[in-house]
Amino acid sequence: MNKSDNRLKPQTELWRYMDVARFFALIDQKKLYLPRLYEFQKDDSSEGAVLPSDPNLFREPGLDSEYRHRLAAHVASSLPLISCWHENETESVAMWKLYLSGREGVAIKTTVSSLGSVLSVGKEAKIGRVVYRDLEESAPTPDIFSF
Repeated sequence: MNKSDNRLKPQTELWRYMDVARFFALIDQKKLYLPRLYEFQKDDSSEGAVLPSDPNLFREPGLDSEYRHRLAAHVASSLPLISCWHENETESVAMWKLYLSGREGVAIKTTVSSLGSVLSVGKEAKIGRVVYRDLEESAPTPDIFSF
């Protein structure tokens, strides 16, 4: 399997690790929490970064700060919703340690096709591997979903 190719086969096994509290919220609300792309940048400013086709978009001279703020908010609100799953055939001790804040957690195991059928009810859903690139050396990304 070529990991540089971000397309996944329908039978690919996926895992989602979460705290028990988040799992109970999922069961109670019957909803999977999907943060916006920019929410991933709370701990790492490069996480989920999208290279704009025009890097000077927010530096345009003459834009007052209020307009600049509204433009940034509009762009952020139109970014996709994201759910990160771990691709593996078996569960992972490293993922348990990474995604659990306490001692108790739950792992959900599914396949790409099963997850896609649930996520795409009434909406367009795309599932693919995350591609990590050097922001200093990469060209702008016109479409973050190039799979």
